[in-house]
Amino acid sequence: MPLYRAGRDLVRLEAAEPAVRGPAASLWAEVPDTDARADELRLRVEVSGAAVEGDPEEALVWEVSNDETRLVAPGIEMTIRPRERRASATVARSLVGLRPGLVARLLLEAPVTAMKMVTMQLLHAGAVVGPAGAAVVRGAAGAGKSTLVAACRAAGLGFLGDESLLVDRDDADRLEATLRDLVLTPESARLLGLDAASVPAFSGGERKRRVPLPEPLAPADRLARRVATVLLGPREPGPARLVPISGAAFLESFAAGEIPQERMYGGDPAAIARAWVGRETYLLTGAADLGGAVDQIRDLVHRFGAR
Repeated sequence: MPLYRAGRDLVRLEAAEPAVRGPAASLWAEVPDTDARADELRLRVEVSGAAVEGDPEEALVWEVSNDETRLVAPGIEMTIRPRERRASATVARSLVGLRPGLVARLLLEAPVTAMKMVTMQLLHAGAVVGPAGAAVVRGAAGAGKSTLVAACRAAGLGFLGDESLLVDRDDADRLEATLRDLVLTPESARLLGLDAASVPAFSGGERKRRVPLPEPLAPADRLARRVATVLLGPREPGPARLVPISGAAFLESFAAGEIPQERMYGGDPAAIARAWVGRETYLLTGAADLGGAVDQIRDLVHRFGAR
């Protein structure tokens, strides 16, 4: 069974169906079996002929505890045991053939993220990547993270994600992607001119628009080092401005973006804030001036490389 390098971890995929391996190869680099380790993450995916009634994204149900996470949706059943570094799933053959992106997100990326959360910190944030590294973009739900990340991507910058990241607890500047996805509200998709270039999606209990990512991605595109942290402040009035923020003001604004999942498996987002405080930390205001906001982020992920 193939073995993949996913960040600092190895993932063993136990899947007899070759079609399941296609999405895996689009996420991670396959490595020789001689690299195998006892602590590798294990995913077992079986394919069934079950009929699928309804959209799995609209009807999925997560049941989460400290020791086990279950996902049930039309055509999908999955159990994740993060502390055991194991996950097993059954997926309908029709979904594998017609919706490989969904299979990648739910049956590959999601369980690997859950297993990594035992030793890494999940963070409610996006990240925009340039030649110098990544600018972490954090704010409460609805603050505009996805819109800003999508606008930066349209301007030619890379990204790790728009809503979530993994952060190394021992080296807080080391970042990894979780779900490398880009999902926008319909309003944001229209604002960015992405109606025609996006497809219907359902996320966070809302109907949204998913921007397909057709470009081939190298496994290294899922890793980056932080060069700055940007907290999202009031969008109005413009123009967009980056203002240095540190100390108690940074810690308080950082905490405003917290979600419950960040506390799972002993997570402590405040520890990441303390590791970053005063080290290239900014408040972005006036992001309704989206072009100006993109320029500010572009400057951050380019200029540090010249130092």
